[in-house]
Amino acid sequence: MKKRCLAIALCFLLLPALTGCVSDLLVEKESTGDTLPDVRPGPSAPVGDSQSDRRVSAVLYLPDAELTRLTAQDRTVSVEAGDSLEKAVVDALLAEINASDFRPGQSVSLAPVSNAVEVTRDLVTVNLGTSARALGSEALFALRMAITNTLTTLTDINYVNILINGRDPGLDVRMLLPTGVLSRYPSTDISAQLTQVSVQRSATDGELQKTVALYFPSEDGEMLLGEVRDVTFSSRDLALYAQVLLEELQIGPLQSGMRAIVPPQDYFERSPSLTVVNGTDRYMEIYLREETDDYLLLNGGTRAQLLGSICYTLTSFIPELEGIVAYIGGETVTSLTLADGSTWSSPTGRLTRETFASFAADMCTVYFPLADGTGLRAVQRPIAQNQRTQPRALLRELMDPPSDPSFSPALPQSVSDADILGLQITSDTALVNLSDAFAAACAGMTAQQERDMIYAIVNTLTELGGVARVRLYVDGVQSQLAGHLFIGGEFLRHTGLIRP
Repeated sequence: MKKRCLAIALCFLLLPALTGCVSDLLVEKESTGDTLPDVRPGPSAPVGDSQSDRRVSAVLYLPDAELTRLTAQDRTVSVEAGDSLEKAVVDALLAEINASDFRPGQSVSLAPVSNAVEVTRDLVTVNLGTSARALGSEALFALRMAITNTLTTLTDINYVNILINGRDPGLDVRMLLPTGVLSRYPSTDISAQLTQVSVQRSATDGELQKTVALYFPSEDGEMLLGEVRDVTFSSRDLALYAQVLLEELQIGPLQSGMRAIVPPQDYFERSPSLTVVNGTDRYMEIYLREETDDYLLLNGGTRAQLLGSICYTLTSFIPELEGIVAYIGGETVTSLTLADGSTWSSPTGRLTRETFASFAADMCTVYFPLADGTGLRAVQRPIAQNQRTQPRALLRELMDPPSDPSFSPALPQSVSDADILGLQITSDTALVNLSDAFAAACAGMTAQQERDMIYAIVNTLTELGGVARVRLYVDGVQSQLAGHLFIGGEFLRHTGLIRP
């Protein structure tokens, strides 16, 4: 038995080179009392949650002082604990631009809002602070190009929407020509791109084709997710923009994971109309019939989901639109229950993008075992912006199995968030400290069930940027769970278990 243990230990040390997995060993249970030898010590088990900063390579596109061209520069970017890569890259880009001769004395920063850099699928929305308004039209255009080309170098990012303090600043002085959603500029020649915009500015009317961001509730109704779509507008009129966007929302999403919430046209008393408050603040008034509440009830929706979908969509596109005011059955909507359970109320009924910030979401990937025992399958779930980089939030998703009978639960159904005693990201490793109760709940698992549970955790956590391996602990030590799989080392991502 001692020779067998030594052989297993040697396999453990050689396993990374052979399989890419540091701790995928089945332990034979013997009655002799012999145990596997101790593994070389690793980091201490975490108590509570923490993340360390990380450094990544990125390409920043910087405009020259003459605003003629963008230049790609390789940089090492620091991603602060809890921040997204997208925000870190934008912060780094703005810091370099502010330190350059781009516009001396005119520092540009992100807006002090809940989601200054918002990611939903392949779309990033960057919300700049009010100081960006001090830039001239050419400098602002160059900044848009720089942000867009920088972000679209990142994996899975194809589109960028740039706002200033929650509003689209537009492309013309009359604030009638929307910027729309931007995609990567194939040329870094700023002057040439400005020439194309000048042609749009000179055409004061006529058909307009733009790429827009439409926001729909997630399938569970708790979040808002974005979808990018090309839309044609027959003329340049703010109220017309609103009407066409409402019609697109009525069509519903073309991607999975979302559902329509905006009712058909006959639920609207009349077309949207623009109102201006305090001489500068633009709001779009939306008029819905009293029967709208019945429609929402029958379709499992709420007023907050409906108005969040409309407000986020309209403010993402219509130039200088501050928000919306909604009327249902002739009465102003002055209170709503929001996604986080809080209540919004205002006697004026003025709803802004920030009102619905808690609804904004991205999609995360978590892994659940297949019921037939053949491996794991990725499942897409909506996740709030402030949770999308948090490992604990991903493990919470694993505690909620899909209703689809082709899946099995990933974790024992008796465990809860309290059974994760600590979760730390240090360097490229996630350290997960589980409770004794968690280990007890694993008793009776088969070897395949334990394997699937552990790799559901490992494959899910390695979806996070910078995480390549996972260490598991039970009440502070690298003990056993069900006892079939040796957990005294580190686990690497197991792609061989992933099924389409």
